[in-house]
Amino acid sequence: GSFYASTDGGKKWEPRKITMEDKHLNSITLLSDGKLLIAGEAGTLLLSADGGTTWQPLASPYKGSYFGALEANDKSITIFGLRGRIFRSTDGTATWTPIEVKLGEKPFQSSLMGGTKLSDGRLMLVGIQGAALLSKDNGATYQVLKTDTVRPFSAVVEGTPSSAVLLGEA
Repeated sequence: GSFYASTDGGKKWEPRKITMEDKHLNSITLLSDGKLLIAGEAGTLLLSADGGTTWQPLASPYKGSYFGALEANDKSITIFGLRGRIFRSTDGTATWTPIEVKLGEKPFQSSLMGGTKLSDGRLMLVGIQGAALLSKDNGATYQVLKTDTVRPFSAVVEGTPSSAVLLGEA
């Protein structure tokens, strides 16, 4: 539940309590409309419309942990996390639709720890067991990519055009 804010360009940081519960806050995302979205433990979703001064809890579609959020080119928002859960909002976080990903006949269940929007608009998510997912339609669907490893990935960044760099354990 740690939250620190600076009003002097990062010279001093002040701790602030932004929620009554002491849940892990795993990511913060700046949306194109200037709002901030926090994704965290036990279904924690918080939205700020004033640069982080105040925070409004959002109704969560899932009680498990979220590890990140991405905004797609069409302004839809994707949240992702524990057990491969992915949810997408096309109405600015008012409602969330679950996104099912299949690994063969079975549901994809590897926890998703990081993600990025590539310069061409594709969304990429990565996680445990060498998980890598790619969406070419603003997060409406995902394809599972083969990575030839079971080591966990925690982050992904864009490399050279049409490539990505996956980061993780070992």
